[in-house]
Amino acid sequence: MAENTNLKLLVAGVMLSFLVGTPSLAPAKEEGKSHSHALRVHLINTLNLNVYKEKMFIAVEEKYDRIRQEALERITKSEEQLEKLLSGDKPDERKVKVLITAISSDQDILVNTYKGRRDEILAMLTPVQQGVYLSITWKWQQKLLETYGKPKTGQQDEKKKVKAP
Repeated sequence: MAENTNLKLLVAGVMLSFLVGTPSLAPAKEEGKSHSHALRVHLINTLNLNVYKEKMFIAVEEKYDRIRQEALERITKSEEQLEKLLSGDKPDERKVKVLITAISSDQDILVNTYKGRRDEILAMLTPVQQGVYLSITWKWQQKLLETYGKPKTGQQDEKKKVKAP
């Protein structure tokens, strides 16, 4: 069960990071930012945060946005280098391994920012607010997945499943 939740968080996190941070998708990036901003405003209003908690909430959101943006920029740069390296006749395996390590590390950072943000936000909320926060963010993640063509859990076409080697 926990693995399934982690997988869902990973998919939603990577999807959101992709939407908010991919330079080549300017319209999607702007749309992702506007959705993200709208979600923050909705959460602040729905959770009825006082001024102090609202400032803390925004600071946490901005901190993790910065971390994600920096990781996305590094991934983009490493991916470009990897693509260039792999397009050659005989790629240097040592350089490929270095880039794979860098990309994997930054992908881990992306995933961990969603957990870190969630944990910090939950720590400042009452139990009822925590429930509301989790419910709203879960529904928002599901809406993102639907909007951008990803099937909900259990709705995958059996024919399209790819088995691991």
